[in-house]
Formats: sequence, structure tokens, C-alpha cells
Amino acid sequence: MKTFFVILFLYLSNYTHATNYYFSSISGDDSRTSLQAQNPSTPWKTLAKLNSFFSSLKSGDSVLLKRDETFYGSININTKSGSSTRPIIIGAFGIGDKPVVTGLKTLSNWVPIGNGIYESYNSALDSRMNIVLLNGVEQQIGRYPNIDEPSGGYLYFESHVGTTSITDDEFAYPANYWTGGEIVIRQRRWLLDRATILSHTGTKIKHTSITGEPYDKYGYFIQNHIKTLDKFGEWCYNPSTKKLSVYFGSAAPSSYVIQASGINDLVYTERSGNIVFDNLTIKGANTYGFNIYGGSNIFIKNCEILFSGLTAIKVWGNHNNFKIERSIVSNSNNNGIDLGYGDNAIVRNNKIINTALFAGMGLSGDGNGIGVNRVDNGSVIEFNEIRNTGYIPLSFSGDNINIKNNYIDSFCSVKDDGAGIYTYGGTENLTRTGRKVIGNIVLNGVGAGNGTDDINKRAAQGIYMDGNASGVEISNNTIANVTRGLYLHNCRDIIAKNNTLFNNQVQLYMFQQSYLAPIRNNTLINNIVFPKLHSQLALTLISNADDIALFGKLDSNYYARPLDDGLLISNNFVKQKESISQTLDLEAWQKQYKKDAGSKRTPKEIVPYKLKSIVGTNKVSNSILSTVRGMILSSCS
Repeated sequence: MKTFFVILFLYLSNYTHATNYYFSSISGDDSRTSLQAQNPSTPWKTLAKLNSFFSSLKSGDSVLLKRDETFYGSININTKSGSSTRPIIIGAFGIGDKPVVTGLKTLSNWVPIGNGIYESYNSALDSRMNIVLLNGVEQQIGRYPNIDEPSGGYLYFESHVGTTSITDDEFAYPANYWTGGEIVIRQRRWLLDRATILSHTGTKIKHTSITGEPYDKYGYFIQNHIKTLDKFGEWCYNPSTKKLSVYFGSAAPSSYVIQASGINDLVYTERSGNIVFDNLTIKGANTYGFNIYGGSNIFIKNCEILFSGLTAIKVWGNHNNFKIERSIVSNSNNNGIDLGYGDNAIVRNNKIINTALFAGMGLSGDGNGIGVNRVDNGSVIEFNEIRNTGYIPLSFSGDNINIKNNYIDSFCSVKDDGAGIYTYGGTENLTRTGRKVIGNIVLNGVGAGNGTDDINKRAAQGIYMDGNASGVEISNNTIANVTRGLYLHNCRDIIAKNNTLFNNQVQLYMFQQSYLAPIRNNTLINNIVFPKLHSQLALTLISNADDIALFGKLDSNYYARPLDDGLLISNNFVKQKESISQTLDLEAWQKQYKKDAGSKRTPKEIVPYKLKSIVGTNKVSNSILSTVRGMILSSCS
């Protein structure tokens, strides 16, 4: 009995010592005692005080920031954790809008330096500037040529030397005119690399090394140099003088609120866990809104993470069980949420919008420009709205992943050869299992041809299983207005069923190349495949060998090509070193390849004007897609 009372005492002690600590940036005072700070009428004032006190918090304690107030600074948590049942909470109190944690400084003392350009000095600015706002609107770093010029914002180079110089035969600037600025090189369709211009003479530009050798006849532009400033709001930053220069033209800087970030990470946690961030606005980080290193069980809910110079939420160092729910991630220059290969993440009911929309303002190399990146083992990504993404909205790897009921719209506008939902098997060619992509809507792949050797090409796929991908079930998804609806590239063990593919350049696309493992053991059944236009195809299969019949099982699909059912399937393959192309209707495909035995095509014509009245524009809504699906099922029955 004595043992029982000791255990009960310890249990109750643990649950009776949870404490609230209050902060107000207006009425707070850091000289108050911790006892006084437990009263909302006598709060502490600054985040610096919070950081110094954080190690004294206990499991179940709460730190509450006053609503409708702004706190300049960062929250730094080092090795401090709550418990699984009693996390430490950082939240809000009072009434009004969420409290704002910000790194934005309002700049003043603007001095004109000629040609409509003004500059301001502020000692708080960092060595590299990533975020500038005018009246709350993010501004593009100064760029030459401008994005709205006939060139589409790119110059083009004819040759290169390694990773450190390019030659542009039409480059005609005085020696070292652009030295000290940045060059941004479209190294591949999916890569934009930034480097510093070291020198240039004649047509040759020398720069610091980029991540790989670029393709010749691709594009580049110059940024972050005072000579690029010729449009309202464009800016550049000189870290050696800590001066920000902005082009205002004939306008006066005094008419605007001009803000720049002076703090890199607004929330930093290191090897910490069981901490909840609730009802906060994290605004204007120069690099990361949340920088979460190691630990486990960090939970962000009901928060807004706005205007992040690089990535809104950076999770790395094998942080497991990260969770974010009911939050808004907006205007991140690099990635929205980067999960860093941590297991068992949950990303649910969030809005991830306006990610990586400014070319040249993200990081170099692969894995950048992504809404939700590096989804790994055991993770769940569901019920999110991911809109306006410069490259890929959602990229995943690992095993036992559920990507479910997400709405994805408008992507691949800055870089392309990506997709709304993407995975890459990689050269390791691992066999993956338990991966499900179910019930998602993927619309409007934009494409980004400018800066490549084919400016008219659009490479924005719907769902893309890339090089050696395996073990994915893709079911009940809707894909419309993209280049290739479902793209299987040298992958295996993919099940695609009950999907609706509408108004894509190619609805189903399977492509095998020799340098990767072959396409095998895939199953495509009961999909509705609907090319809207005469120029679109239902199914395309390409192989480096005469093995299309081995790609997998296709059956019970509905192929609806109401404008020309004879031009349904396109095959390209190599037989005895000869390249062969075929265009087949469904019956010829069934007979020659013994595929789609139970599949159907539209037995009665859908009158073109009737189709146009239903889907007359490229803007496809859920109700339109539902109507189209009903029409196809009705006419194919």
C-alpha cells in the first residue's frame, strides 16, 4: 500500500506542476520574476528572455504570446523536450490575430543614388539577403533580362568549360561590367544553379563552380547587381556595406513600408522533442521559418509560416514523427516543407502555396523548388492544398507511405521535367513496398521552356514514377491539363487503377531507357483515359528494345477519344537495331499485343460541340471532371 501511495504522489506531482508563462511585446517586462510572468497581467517581453528561460520549463508547461502583437527575434530550443503525454506548448493568449514572430526589419533613411535607385543601410541585415517586402508584397531580386521581355528573361550560351565558365557569342558588355553579381544558369530543365560572377572578358564569363556541367544552348540570367535594377521593386544587396538598393523610379520610398529580413531562422530546435507550436505566425525568416534538427515529435498546428527566404519548415538530422496540421505555408523561395528523410511524418489539412515562384532565389542543385519534399518511411500526406509551385508540389521516397486526397494545382512554372506527385527510384534501384497514391486531384502543369534549348516544349507531368521507382499503388486519382497524365519511366511493380486522365498531351505514358532497369510487372486497369483534343493521345509506349509486351498488364480500361478513335495508341520501339513507330486503334492493339482484352472505347460519338460546351476551357473543376467521367462510363457501358 505504501508503494501505491508513493507512485500516486509522483503521478499527481507530475500533473500539478504545469505552468503558463506569458509574453507581451507591448506591456511585458523582462525584469519580472518567473512567478510574475505566470500572470497575463505581468508578462515578460522578449523572445530573448524566453530563450534564456527555456531550459527551466517542465513537461506540460506552456509559453503564451499575446495575440495582435509582434515579437522580433527567434525562438531557440536546444535539447529541451516535453514528454509524450505532456508536451511543452508554445502558443497564444488573448483575443485578435495570431501573435507574429518575425525577422523583418523596416528600413528607413533611404538615400537616392541616381537612376531611380535608393539605398538604405541597416547593421542588422545578414550576409545574404533573401526576403524584401514592399507594403507586404515580396519583391523579385534585380534580374537581367527581365522576365517579361521577349527573351522570357534568359540569355543563351553556346559553350562552357567544366562548371566554372560559359561563353555567350552575343555577350557584348565592357570587361567586368557584371563582376560581383550572380549568374543563374539553367543547367537542366530541372536545375537552376546560382554562382558569383568572378570576371568576364569578351564573350566569356567566369564564375564560381555550379553543381554540374550545363547543357550548351541553354539559358542564363544575371541578378543581384545594381545594374539589373530597372523595374519597380527590384533590389540588390551588398553584404560588405550592409546596404540594400531598391529601384523606385519616380516614386518616393517614403510612400512604402520596406522590410527586409535580419534573422536567418525564426524557430530553431536541436535534438528536442514533444514540443507543440500552436496558433503562431512565423513571418520573414531570411532562411528557415522552422529549422528542426534531430530529436522527434515536433508538432506544428494552426500556424502560418509566411515569407521564408529559403524553406518554411526544414526538418533534418533524422527527426522522426514530425507533424503539421491545419497550417498555412506561403511564399517560400526554395521549398515549402522539407522533411529530410525523417520517418512517420504527418502533413495533414494544410495549405502550401506560392512556393519557389522567383527563379534564381532558391538554392542550387536538385531537390529544390518543391512544396512538400523528401517524404519518407511511414509518412502520411493527406487533405492538403498545394498550389502555385515553381517545380514539384509533392515528392516522396521510402516505404509504407500514404499520399491521399490532396488537391494540387499549377506547378512546374519555373523549372520542369517534374510532376504534381513525383518519386525517383535512383541508381541504387531499391525495391520499395507499401506506397499508396490515392484520391488526389492534380491539375494544370504549366511547363517552363524558357532557358532551355526548346522553349516550346512543356514537361509538366501529373503523377511521375521516375527511374527505377517501384511498389506504388496509384488509384482513384484525377489528372488533367498536364503534359503526361501518368508517366511510368523504367519502373516496376506499379498498380494504376480507377484513375481519370483527361485533357493531357498524353494520358498514359510508359518510357523505357537502356541505362535503367526495364519496365516490368506493372498493372494498369479500370482507368478512364480521355484525350480531349485531336492532337492528344490516350496511350504511348516507348522502349529501347522490342519488349513492349513485357511492360505489364493493361485491361478493363476505358479509352475515350471521341474525335478520332483510330489514333488511340502510339508505340515506338527498337527491333533488330531498327526504330519502329506504330499508331494503333484499340482493336489492333488488343490483337497484336494481347493487352486490354476487357477494355472499351467509346462506341458512340460524343458530338464535338457538346463536348466543348462542357469542357470548353482548360480550367477544369471537380464538377466538370465528374461530368466527363459520367459521360465516358455511360457511353462505354
